[in-house]
Amino acid sequence: MSIIMSNVTKSFGNPPVSVLKGVSAEIREGEMVSITGRSGSGKSTLLYIISSLDRPTAGDVRVNNISLFSLSSRELHEFRNQKMGFVFQFHHLLPELSALENILMPSLKMKLAQDRRSFAQDLLREFGIADKANNLPSQLSGGEQQRVAIARALVMRPAFLLLMNPPEIWTQ
Repeated sequence: MSIIMSNVTKSFGNPPVSVLKGVSAEIREGEMVSITGRSGSGKSTLLYIISSLDRPTAGDVRVNNISLFSLSSRELHEFRNQKMGFVFQFHHLLPELSALENILMPSLKMKLAQDRRSFAQDLLREFGIADKANNLPSQLSGGEQQRVAIARALVMRPAFLLLMNPPEIWTQ
């Protein structure tokens, strides 16, 4: 499985301001890639395009030779939910759901929560927060919230894991 970006360009505003200009790259299965640059240089924009959360102004992103932007809205949603795991800069945990329910959120959308529950509990144990499974985000420390967000990104066993401002545990 691979992601191939071809001449990806992204502009915002009127008159248009180019944030990405002709980015081309291939990311192969098993590779760990870091996108670095100064604030405002387009790193997050590129990740949003790679993940199909945003569309490029020009160019294409292909996964296994399928253009992401040729998929229907439903197909794109299924692709993102099954193949992409996200850990955003801000955790985006739902405040009314427990840690376990937040982890299971991607599987709920696909009606796979029962199938993923055991794996979600394994992730809680692996991250040292099994005793926090029923806690709301407001009852968790910042680090615990981050671990819940990482577990949520992993619960569907995605082919690709995209991290915005990766947590320290990934860079140690």
